[in-house]
Amino acid sequence: MNPTLLLRCFHPLLLAAIFLAVSHPAWSDAADETQPAALAGHPAADLVYDQWYLDTVDGQPSGYTHEWLRVLDDGTIETGYASRRVESHGGDLMISDNRTVWLETADLRPISVTSESSAGTETVRQTYTLLDDGIELVSEQGGRATTRRLPAVSGDWLSPTAFELAWRERVAAGERVFELTTWDPDLGSTPVTLRYEREDAEQLEMPSGEVVEATRWKVNYSAIPGVDLYELYDAEAVMQAQRVSFAGLAMASYLSDESVAVLEFEPPEMAGNSTVRPDRAIRRPQRVQRAVFDLTFGDGAPEDLLPPTTPHQRAERLANGKVRLTVDLGEINAMAEDDTPGTDPSYMDASIMIDHTDEEVRRLAEVVLQRAGDEPDDERFAKAARRYVTRYVTGMNLATGDATASEVARNRSGDCTECSVLLAAILRAQGIPSRCVTGLAYADTEFAGESDVFVYHMWTQAWIADASGQGGRWLDLDAALYRYTATHITLGTSAMGDAEAAGEMIRMLPLMNGLVIEVVETEQ
Repeated sequence: MNPTLLLRCFHPLLLAAIFLAVSHPAWSDAADETQPAALAGHPAADLVYDQWYLDTVDGQPSGYTHEWLRVLDDGTIETGYASRRVESHGGDLMISDNRTVWLETADLRPISVTSESSAGTETVRQTYTLLDDGIELVSEQGGRATTRRLPAVSGDWLSPTAFELAWRERVAAGERVFELTTWDPDLGSTPVTLRYEREDAEQLEMPSGEVVEATRWKVNYSAIPGVDLYELYDAEAVMQAQRVSFAGLAMASYLSDESVAVLEFEPPEMAGNSTVRPDRAIRRPQRVQRAVFDLTFGDGAPEDLLPPTTPHQRAERLANGKVRLTVDLGEINAMAEDDTPGTDPSYMDASIMIDHTDEEVRRLAEVVLQRAGDEPDDERFAKAARRYVTRYVTGMNLATGDATASEVARNRSGDCTECSVLLAAILRAQGIPSRCVTGLAYADTEFAGESDVFVYHMWTQAWIADASGQGGRWLDLDAALYRYTATHITLGTSAMGDAEAAGEMIRMLPLMNGLVIEVVETEQ
């Protein structure tokens, strides 16, 4: 039962919405007869499986997930999953492939986990090797590689195979509620606890029309409060389906066979499904300098949930459970001490997404420096870089998913995400700390068939130090929409580090699920 939850980001034209695709726990009582003789007596002997699932969004096929557990000739246990997502974003077709493989010793000690993603134009590969004194992370892309040392994962947690064995033991013992803790880099740098609660039996109708008697379990991840996942198992404890509803989308996966890998289908349209319509339209949003919004989050969201404070944004909780958000471009809020580059060196680190040491990225930074004028200060360079990226990314489209800065520097295509990471990389190449912002921006013109809606969006912040060098502020820069206005709502920020970005994105999920926006007032 692979408990990994894979964070998927999809980015329609001016959108950075977070989509959940969960890997499917599944096991079989029968060992695969093709396994090596060394499997006899192995602790994972009766866990071997090879499962395929058809993934759907709002009832439409959207791809597949393939999962397996096998024992290699040397007794090493390999668990893994590979998925393909095919989606339409405003008419642009996006295809993303992901593959994650765990290796464990025969006594269930984790050796390594390798994750590959090819949502952009190049495959990104990250290998975490677990050592006695920490973790070695090797990130590779386009023939380029970086190596980092990370601290060991704190606390006790179960490897994938150990997790499966523990889950099976709890279910066989008749437990109706229990918790298990594991770790996966896709979920961040800390362990995550899964809470299982057995619910009712139900008759599950499969896409084939077959009806299966199934037992439903509700699963909650500690990393994602307020999001309920449902898993349905048959009498042999093989998972037949998995369901989750998020941000108005109903996502489900159904046990199938390998034929789903070549299935042809009309992909679901994702862009229009990922907008938030406020209670009233905003006139001339490009001119709005101050705006006040009341936000209501979905059921199950933590009571203390608040969007972050930024130089121009502050939030307060109202008595009726709503959050009042004020975005004022004429006001600069004081920053918390832990929200500065001085306490977080990752804002200058090179990572797979923001690979500012790449020669092409550095060449673009030199071009910006020449165009910014004689000896520009950091703010003037940052604004010149914003203008340059706006003009440089000429192939604005929704078909590219999560391309890295070095990719964008070479192919000049993408959407808001690609503009954001390229701008962040150019800033770091000039020695200016930077980070990416995920939030919403108001679109009064048509976006994927919708208008007068908030769309999920990504932009960049540059750290502008003050004259003393002891303080400073974050400067918002939007290279995709050309200007930052008070109709931008910040949900979270990320340095886009190799090990941290997934966890930072996951923390934003409760802010996005079931979000309702009321426009209280705007000033132009």
